[in-house]
Formats: sequence, C-alpha cells, structure tokens
Amino acid sequence: MNGEILGASLVAAQQHSMGAGGVVMLAAIAVIALVAFGIARWQRKRARAEQQSNSYDRPARKTRSPEEK
Repeated sequence: MNGEILGASLVAAQQHSMGAGGVVMLAAIAVIALVAFGIARWQRKRARAEQQSNSYDRPARKTRSPEEK
C-alpha cells in the first residue's frame, strides 16, 4: 500500500510541475505584458506632450488692444 501511495504522488507531482517549458511560457507572457504597458504609456505621454505644445503655439488673444486706450 505504501508503494502505491508513493507512485501516485510521483505521478501527481509530474502532472503539476511546470518544467522549463512552463517557465519560458510565463516569462514570454510577462515580457509581452510589459511591452504592451510600455507602448501604451509612451503613446499617452507623447499625446500629452503634443497637446501641450499645441496650446503653447496658439497666439494669446488679448481682450483689449493698446490702441484703444
């Protein structure tokens, strides 16, 4: 009976162990997620900088001109 339990536990351990392929797969998923996060952040930062530069390019509108005084 003890041998059967040991054999069953070894089979269960092999089925649930990740191995090198699983570690590589998790690493690839992590890298893909980080790249996607980086690209999204870069695009938001670029859009914000472009929006700010466009607001500085507009001429300031004065409500009164100096000649009206």
